[in-house]
Amino acid sequence: MVTDSFKLGFAVCLWLIPSLIATSPQFALQAAISKKLDSSPSDIPSNLYSYQGQHGHSGRDGRSGRDGRSGVDKTITIDGSAVDLNLSGTDGEDGERGGIASDARCYRLDRDYKSDIRLPNGGRGGDGGNGGNGGNGGSLTVFYDRLEDLKQVYVLSTGGYGGRGGTEGRGGRGCVCPSKIFNNYSYHQPDRGERYQEHQRYYCHDGRDGSWGRVGRDGADGKPGTLYLVKKGIDLRPEKLTETINLSSIEGGKTINLSNNIWQSHRGATSLLNPSSILADTYQEYIERLSRKVSLNWQGSRVISDFEDELIALELTEKNELLITYPEKVWLDTTVTTTDSNTLLTINHAIGESETTRLARGLVSGNRSNLVFSAIDLAQKSDIINTQFKIKYRTNSDRFTSKRDSLSYKTRYEGIIPTTAIGKNNQHFVLNLGQLPIDSKYLLPGTAIEVELTVIRSLGDNSAEQKIYWQGEID
Repeated sequence: MVTDSFKLGFAVCLWLIPSLIATSPQFALQAAISKKLDSSPSDIPSNLYSYQGQHGHSGRDGRSGRDGRSGVDKTITIDGSAVDLNLSGTDGEDGERGGIASDARCYRLDRDYKSDIRLPNGGRGGDGGNGGNGGNGGSLTVFYDRLEDLKQVYVLSTGGYGGRGGTEGRGGRGCVCPSKIFNNYSYHQPDRGERYQEHQRYYCHDGRDGSWGRVGRDGADGKPGTLYLVKKGIDLRPEKLTETINLSSIEGGKTINLSNNIWQSHRGATSLLNPSSILADTYQEYIERLSRKVSLNWQGSRVISDFEDELIALELTEKNELLITYPEKVWLDTTVTTTDSNTLLTINHAIGESETTRLARGLVSGNRSNLVFSAIDLAQKSDIINTQFKIKYRTNSDRFTSKRDSLSYKTRYEGIIPTTAIGKNNQHFVLNLGQLPIDSKYLLPGTAIEVELTVIRSLGDNSAEQKIYWQGEID
């Protein structure tokens, strides 16, 4: 006969079993292993399935491979004797493999933890190093008398192979929840009250596995060498295509000699040499040498040392033309005189770019046809710089609104101010707004006006704009 106490104990056990299963780490652990990594428990570190911890460290990026060495450039003079040359570039090195990231460090959960949990992530795998570029083949310059003598020249001038990019590093593994849902039970018994149980449910989120690194880029293959042909007896001197000079160095005059060796391209290089030769198919034949003497002359009124850090670049083209690149922060007014092989560059004026937009508003006075707006050049360069004015003239259309409210203004005239309406006294400009095609009722005393003046400054190929704003009443 079963006693009442035995029945009560058996019922309590049946009530506790589901809760024990749901909150048991050992039960949830076995399910998480096969779901997360699809492997047996014996293959997995036990600390990978606990709560809390630290993110994994990222793997080290692989070192890039060194570039291959380019072949040596060679110059020879042939007389019909056999010549054997190897001018090939070497291969680039392979990039290193990216480092493997570390797994997240996972710890056991405090059973009294009372919030949702997001577990640590695995580290990111390191990137593979880039492969080194292959070296280029060396060029071969041949001075010859007879083209058939080139058949005795064997040259191997291949480019080296590019190195392979390093493989990516594996990402680290993130921590895995023993159970996605876990329960927290607590018991409370207020004073003189009945004891009761409080149940809270929390959620666990797996840490993410770290991403794998990037595969390194393969290096580029080197280019084969080029054949250059020059007839015997020609004085092949080094060319000087460009020259960069400091602006302050031309005081008192300066002369620069530029030169350019002109070549003509042909195809079929290997057909001229020993048939076993390997190099670029396109070869270059020397045609002529261009030269130009460039004289620089300073005529500016400014002290030239003010521009000691500014540079002028000269370049001689294949058409024997001179390209001049002026400094960006200095405006130059120049005169260029060119003859067959000589160029004279005269600098008449030099102004700092920051000095070109230093106009300030002067007085606004008068009304009707005598309304004037004045502007003053604080840098005092208006005797050198060309100046043009564009204006937007607006009036307040509602006398009940604030005179500072731009939305209440309407445009009455917008356009270029003609030179006939501009007076100039040294660095002082007087703009006769009353002479513009503006209805006279918008020029009356007491009218609230808004002026937006655009100042357009230019010198040679340089130009800049400055805006001056003014809002007020006509006197």
